[in-house]
Amino acid sequence: MAQVLLNKYLYVQAGLNIVFTLILLVYLFVYFPYKEIEVQISTLVGELCTVEVMTLSLFFVGNDDADMIQDIETAIVVSVIVTILIQCTFSLFLIGKQIRKICVKYRERKVCDSSLSESKVKVAPSSTTMNIEYAGYCYGDDTLNDFTKVSH
Repeated sequence: MAQVLLNKYLYVQAGLNIVFTLILLVYLFVYFPYKEIEVQISTLVGELCTVEVMTLSLFFVGNDDADMIQDIETAIVVSVIVTILIQCTFSLFLIGKQIRKICVKYRERKVCDSSLSESKVKVAPSSTTMNIEYAGYCYGDDTLNDFTKVSH
């Protein structure tokens, strides 16, 4: 909204952007809203970059020195590229983490499936699902293809 309504007041516009980004940073530090620490860190890095870029843009707006403008412009571009690389790294790490979880579940499933052929199968009907118990593991529709240890 500030970008549309405050085009003629660049310092006010940049100041409001910085203030609201700082409010968001305080929220992120105080409430820690994300479950995964990686997402939390990635968001903090993005918001810190936003504050940095907005602060640098304040110096960029009213400056007539060509060398200083070039330096500020370079700092902004480098900051944005580094932030993008950091956030991409966190995203790839989270993807790898999820792939690893899927592989572990798949391996556990294969081990349990191979033990099915070697063990006696008991079928225990219930009102909503049919649970198959074998080798100490229970497999049923209500477990969403996860194996859970059955306690006897």
